[in-house]
Amino acid sequence: MNRFFSTIKRCFAISYHSSPYLFVINVFFTLMLGIFSGINIYSMTMLVNGIQMAIIQGGGVQKPLFIFGLVNVGFILLNSIRYYSHQKLLLKVDYYIDYMFIEKCKQLELKDFEIEETYDLISRAKHLGKEKVIQTQFHVLQLIESMISIISVVTIILKFNNLIWMVILIVPIISTFTNMKLGKYSYQIERMNITNNRRVNYINYLLTNNIAIKEIISFNIGDYLLNKFKKSSREVLLANEKVINRYTFYNFVLEFFEVGIMLFLIVNAVLTSLKNKGLIGNILAYISSLDLIKSRFKATLINLSEIYKDKLYVDDFFEFLEKKRQ
Repeated sequence: MNRFFSTIKRCFAISYHSSPYLFVINVFFTLMLGIFSGINIYSMTMLVNGIQMAIIQGGGVQKPLFIFGLVNVGFILLNSIRYYSHQKLLLKVDYYIDYMFIEKCKQLELKDFEIEETYDLISRAKHLGKEKVIQTQFHVLQLIESMISIISVVTIILKFNNLIWMVILIVPIISTFTNMKLGKYSYQIERMNITNNRRVNYINYLLTNNIAIKEIISFNIGDYLLNKFKKSSREVLLANEKVINRYTFYNFVLEFFEVGIMLFLIVNAVLTSLKNKGLIGNILAYISSLDLIKSRFKATLINLSEIYKDKLYVDDFFEFLEKKRQ
């Protein structure tokens, strides 16, 4: 567990050192978006209830309409600023990590490149681990945002004094354990594919290089290399298809189950509210809150599984940075 948090900390440290200003902005606006998710539902509830009461009792809807518009404009601005800062930070981190990677390659000695494992480690760090550093930070922030969103709207659900809504958490929990298992399986497949990918890239280089291709034609080994290329590419293709097939099957089953649960909760909420002559806005708020909690709880658990999976890749990058000279 200590190593897990140490990896997360190192990812955040890299992002921070890439651009402290953008890092702080990105974190701040991500947290604000989590809070605004709940505020947005409250403003919608006020607007719908205000319209209903204005129709029944008379009166204006200027105030709830103004609040609703203000909240949504604020939500759009926050989302735009967060997106902009994240994209800028992504560029900074990518530049920073590329420099770290090349600097480490420069520090290796000639005898390091006489060992096959060095090439595999470089390939894993470059093609698997490098891009996962920023993704790890992104998934952690998304996790925090989702948790804040859930807390900000759970009070709406609790007003109905009915804990039946908690059944909606069943599918995300099952989905998380499934995704963690599939994520580890996907990582193992990609790691196994490293050698084949290296072979494919090298043969592709030979067959497109202006000097090497002349030697290949002269010695008539083009068909041999082409068969090797086809065999390695085929193995990578079949391995990746296995991952896709598993993901598709599990997600198909879980989504059907999720739709059934959501439909049951919505029908139950509407019937209960109509029986008690409740306000339309409250029904809408309940349904919106259910949907938000479902999606955010699902996002929370998915981000947990993604962080777990990202760590496997990021460890390859940090393993390369920590590699000692032979």
